[in-house]
Amino acid sequence: MEQDPRLLEHSEEIPATAGSSNEERNSRMVTEITGRSLSRRLVGLPACLIFAVAMILGSVVAWQTWRRGVAEIDQLEQNMLENRKKALEKQVNLAWTIVNSNFQRASTTEFIIARFGPRLQNVVESAEALIRVQIQAVKAGRKDVRQAQKAAIEQLRSLRYAGGSGYVWVNDMGEPYPKMVMHPIVPSLEGKVMDDPKYNCTPDGGNLFQAFVKVCKTKGAGFVRYKWPKPAKDGLKEETPKLSFVKLVPEWNWVIGTGVYVDDVMREARHQALDVLRNIGWDGGKGYFWVNDMSEPYPKMVMHPTVPSLEGKVLDDPKYNCTPDGGNLFKESVKVCKAKGAGFVRYKWPKPAKDGLTKETPKLSFVRLFKPYGWVIGTGVYLDDIEAAVNRQTRQIRQELIHELVLIGLLSFSAALVGAFLLYYFVAKPVVNPLRTMFKVVAALGEGAVSRAHELICQMQVPRVDTLRKLHGILQTMTASFLERINSLSAMGKGDFTNEVKVLSEADEFGTAMVNVRRNLVQTLETLLHVSHEVKEGSLQLESASTALSQLSTEQAASVEEINSSLTEVSGQARKNSESAGQMAQLTRDASGQAESGYQ
Repeated sequence: MEQDPRLLEHSEEIPATAGSSNEERNSRMVTEITGRSLSRRLVGLPACLIFAVAMILGSVVAWQTWRRGVAEIDQLEQNMLENRKKALEKQVNLAWTIVNSNFQRASTTEFIIARFGPRLQNVVESAEALIRVQIQAVKAGRKDVRQAQKAAIEQLRSLRYAGGSGYVWVNDMGEPYPKMVMHPIVPSLEGKVMDDPKYNCTPDGGNLFQAFVKVCKTKGAGFVRYKWPKPAKDGLKEETPKLSFVKLVPEWNWVIGTGVYVDDVMREARHQALDVLRNIGWDGGKGYFWVNDMSEPYPKMVMHPTVPSLEGKVLDDPKYNCTPDGGNLFKESVKVCKAKGAGFVRYKWPKPAKDGLTKETPKLSFVRLFKPYGWVIGTGVYLDDIEAAVNRQTRQIRQELIHELVLIGLLSFSAALVGAFLLYYFVAKPVVNPLRTMFKVVAALGEGAVSRAHELICQMQVPRVDTLRKLHGILQTMTASFLERINSLSAMGKGDFTNEVKVLSEADEFGTAMVNVRRNLVQTLETLLHVSHEVKEGSLQLESASTALSQLSTEQAASVEEINSSLTEVSGQARKNSESAGQMAQLTRDASGQAESGYQ
């Protein structure tokens, strides 16, 4: 029975369409797996990793650069501040040296003698002249010694100079201690022996009046240093260093003397020192010195060259509460000097400018105590230039860091691109292209296109990668084996059982199955051959019987014509069966012989 051609046409189109769809789907899958996914893994991910590592390393370098920059800024600030401190300390020490030099010079006997000696000598010589007048009166007989001495004492008692603070006294040459002849300030001393321990006030602890006598005995006149109560409007003050000039009047054995208080000399020396400090500057005239005292609870300003109106005023104005903790900067200066003798004080102070005072600016001062005067000598410097330098350095480092980060980013991106190119050329391309072909081979095998798979693997260039090279060999061997077995199956389908089926290994299930199928087919064919022999023998027997019946029917033709006709038809059909059985027997014998030779 023939099939409808439309069904045959339909049955041929459906597999073709399905095969084309599978092929396209497999092609897309191969392209997706080997073209994008694998390339992305082999190239993209390492390139991203290179970029990330480069950025991390660059960030570390940038962080180190920033740390180094911050350290440089700190070092710059410290160096500039240290230089300012050294400059301040140097300037204050210089000012302190000037004051101390002036003080030391004013404290020496030589300076006092050089400074006040001529005046003291003139006063004593004037007093001596008055005495000489009285001595001449005695010699002339106009007065006796007692009268003359009394007149001279009264004249000397009223003798004053230096604004009334200077005077002349007279003592005798008595031994072991002289007596006071006349003292205009302490008249109660007159006539008394000057042996009181309080007169032991010379530098070596000796009696000052004995010192007067000693100088007059040895030189006739001279200078003596000691301490003596200083006269004042409200009475006597504490003993004050003093230098006196004494001269002997041998006619009466009188010692005439006058002196000057050393603190007067020191006052003059202080004024001179302040004038020097007021007029000297440093740092191109920007730097100046000020002096305040050590008064409590708030010190007084002794000298300030830029704000002279402050001089003599107590520095308790709240505007001076400008130290970091809100304390009074002058009290802080006194505190530092009391604790260490010198030190630094930080605060804010109006900065002078051409158009007046500007806003308060950070300032650093160095102060040092000059103990003999109780002075705190100080100078300061504004720190805004240090802050400006630090800001400039910070901006410069920030710009350098930005440039470095941009450069790092560009280098990282370039490294990633170069790495991606190298990975693609040396890794991805030698791997992806062979894998793409191998995936096509596997896909073709999945579709059953063994010939195409074998053709692809044979046309494929042997990979350079060792693993892929091994895989290529395996696929080539596998497709060749599949192709060989397919050819064997095709031959078997055509009745050719001469091709030998090779079992590759004990694990070769497909080869083993084909051997079993071939063996079963051979056994089946042998069975069919045996059956065909039996059918042939039966046909021969049937033919013999049919012949006998034919002969019998011929004899009885007249009477049973219908039976004869039927037997004739049966005989013809039996003959055909006999011929068919003979052909099948021959075919079975041939197939059996070929199967036996192929199995062997």
